Amino acid sequence: MSTALRFVGLDLRALRPYARGLALTLVIMTVFTVLPSRNPYAVLPPLMLGAVIVGPQYLFAADERSDLDTLYTVLGVPRRAVVAGRYLTVALLEAVLTLLGLATTAIAAAALRVPLELSIVAGMTMIAVAVLCLVFACQLPLFFAVGYTAARPYVFVVPIVAFVGGFLVLGAGLVPDAGPLLLSALQHLGTVPAGVLTIAVSAGLLVASAELSQRLYARRDL
Repeated sequence: MSTALRFVGLDLRALRPYARGLALTLVIMTVFTVLPSRNPYAVLPPLMLGAVIVGPQYLFAADERSDLDTLYTVLGVPRRAVVAGRYLTVALLEAVLTLLGLATTAIAAAALRVPLELSIVAGMTMIAVAVLCLVFACQLPLFFAVGYTAARPYVFVVPIVAFVGGFLVLGAGLVPDAGPLLLSALQHLGTVPAGVLTIAVSAGLLVASAELSQRLYARRDL
């Protein structure tokens, strides 16, 4: 575990050069999402998109660009530790972005003078956590199996389908009364039992994904 934790520190240092650009991108996306709609709840989707785009792919790109996978093998670093460290980094990234999304939502609501309904905020948070875990659980095994370059054309299939589907249902009005139905669903999701269930299922997805990644990475010829 100590080796995996050191990998988390290494991953965070690898992301540091991109932090300023990521922050600026997220601010622009948030402003252009929230201001036209005057809806503080619109903060979370851009943060989710930023996490999906920036998180894993930057890390795996750095691995491939510097031949770090080969270096880890030569140095005798267990592949299990590499996988565990990368998953811990992704979990930490998701937690930080979720908290950032909640804080930004509160700031946007105060700026727009719109009262927040805690049940809706909690429901949206649960959905954001579940979607991010699902996307990462699908992306990471592919990266570990074939590497960044080979995996890149395929890793965005799940998030693209999710975001396009959400736009068609909510933005394009494909499903009548989707807005009120979603609002009602969010209010029901924003409960303690639903939150516990969401976290448990999301954690289970990541654990199963990590086990798959361990096996795929062990077979990979570096």
